[in-house]
Amino acid sequence: MEKESLQSALSMIESWQVFFAFLVAIGVGGEFALGWVHIQKGKRLHKIEQIEDGKRQETIETLRNENLKLQKFIQEPRRIDFASGKAQEILEKGAKCPVEIVWVGNPSDFTAESLENFAFAGQINALLKISGWTVSQSRAATGLHRLMSGVAVEIKEGWNDPNVPGNTLFSALSECVPKGQMKRATNSGMPDNSAVIVVGPKF
Repeated sequence: MEKESLQSALSMIESWQVFFAFLVAIGVGGEFALGWVHIQKGKRLHKIEQIEDGKRQETIETLRNENLKLQKFIQEPRRIDFASGKAQEILEKGAKCPVEIVWVGNPSDFTAESLENFAFAGQINALLKISGWTVSQSRAATGLHRLMSGVAVEIKEGWNDPNVPGNTLFSALSECVPKGQMKRATNSGMPDNSAVIVVGPKF
């Protein structure tokens, strides 16, 4: 009886040994598999982070360049490129009308903005005169004109008619004025076949 009991106990212990050895094998295999997956996922994550870092750097660099361009635009006065001759050609060939130029600012207030508006209005005045246009007046803006920014061409009506002189003015000045600065305006109280150019600040 004792012999059989010992044999049975040993057999059970051996079975448990095999079972635990199996568990150890699973654990070792699992640890290896999970370790390999972890390494691969880590590499993938590192690549993604590198790509994201690269995109962030590109975005930062783009924003920095745009900021530099904006600062340059703010600091540099607007100028008409008389040498190119594009605006002058459009003005000479297009329909003409008397033009009044007004600029936003106070003649007695020598701020950088007022002086820049006044100087650019003077350049537009010169461009129109050498192109055969009649500038009836150039003065400081009053009323609603004082609220304008950029450069606006104001006519009574007819923006859809290419033969209206206002369209000639708008096309010509678009060659001189920074992109996005040109505006169209209508004023039903204006005389027929006339135009007003309003020179406001850049912003």
